[in-house]
Amino acid sequence: MKANIVAGIVCAAVIAAASGCDNQEGMGADLLPASDMANIVVDTIEVKAYTELESPVASSNMTYMLVGEFKDPNFGKTETSFAAKFSNSSYGKYTADDICDSVVLTLGVDTTATYYYGDSLTDITVDVFRLTKPINDTIRYYNNYDISGDYDAAVKIASTTFKPREIDSMVTFKFAGNEQTLLQYGKDIIQSTLDTTFDQNICGLYFKVKSGNSIVKFYRSSNNTQYIVYHHIPGKDTVSSSVVYSIQSTDCTFNLSSHDYTGTKLENVTSLASGAQDDYLYLQSMNGTRIRIDITGIDKIKCGTYFSLRGAHLVAPLADSAYSQQKDFPAIDYVVCVGLDKNNRDSSLYFDEFTLNMSGSKSINILSRDATNNCYRLNMTGRVNDLLERKKNGVAQDYDIYLYPNSRTTDFNRSVICSPVNKQTPMKLIVEYANYDM
Repeated sequence: MKANIVAGIVCAAVIAAASGCDNQEGMGADLLPASDMANIVVDTIEVKAYTELESPVASSNMTYMLVGEFKDPNFGKTETSFAAKFSNSSYGKYTADDICDSVVLTLGVDTTATYYYGDSLTDITVDVFRLTKPINDTIRYYNNYDISGDYDAAVKIASTTFKPREIDSMVTFKFAGNEQTLLQYGKDIIQSTLDTTFDQNICGLYFKVKSGNSIVKFYRSSNNTQYIVYHHIPGKDTVSSSVVYSIQSTDCTFNLSSHDYTGTKLENVTSLASGAQDDYLYLQSMNGTRIRIDITGIDKIKCGTYFSLRGAHLVAPLADSAYSQQKDFPAIDYVVCVGLDKNNRDSSLYFDEFTLNMSGSKSINILSRDATNNCYRLNMTGRVNDLLERKKNGVAQDYDIYLYPNSRTTDFNRSVICSPVNKQTPMKLIVEYANYDM
């Protein structure tokens, strides 16, 4: 422990203890004596941190739909795809004799944001398959959902090849297969609309990457995310009309993602790893990795007769660009700090210091990365306070502390963070407290 002790008067210490912390009053503030001098200590406390594999999370109806694959030496190979239901509020006005001429499928790109990650010059090929089972609008799909039994992999209905950098506002897919396959698809759409079995027969589409070296973000709510059925009306062969099918507000979409860490430092990481710490920690969106923080080293704080915690901040520097590849893959700007119950890993604990938004109501808050010094600074006052209280009362900690990317399923941002054992810029916990009558 490295401490810097400064003499101060009690009234200043009491005021600081009550108001110096951002979110919680310091432990023991109500026990401070009315007089006596205080030792104010700024201490660096040992912490431990580990990279762990992320558990599956819900990925239904996200803002973005992602498709593609990419492989790098740090995070291995990531592959993502998505399924989507398309419908129309009126389903068009068909007659039993209407004949499908063609179908045009497009996906809209949100070009106001970073819409692709990876190699912009290598072609990416995406195939489209027709779902054989309806998407359930009332359930939550997870990123590891097994979709293999929900589509016919032998029947590809559309495909496209493009370079990410060349995308304007949409990607257009050419329908594959012979003409009969396409005409049958259009006929099924028309017929299902007539007999109101559209949702059961036109279940949705599955977009799967075939090859490439990048991941692309498509915008769910876009006028270009749609397919159009062109058909001709009997007796008016030279006049065509069209019906637009898009993703309605009640239609379900879900992202799927998988990671292969073969040949990387993450190859042997398990979901609850507790082995040796590496120099670097890996934080990856798209259900890749998370970071577990162990701050039980606060047991080494030398509490006096009267003790008041003034504040505690975790400082987590980002690794240099040689490790984090920030040019091509932006570092994660926002992270979430939550707890997981040790006995119920599906139960999340949203800490008070991170769950008050501007209006004062409870919500999952985000913690930003300081771009000036390229590090994360997290207020851990409440967590240190809680653990010290538990120590005093002889109660064991019943939760683990985790850092997650804020966008866990809708972007490909990643961060490589220096761990507590990194020799140049280690992660550390800075604690400020006051001792009275030591």
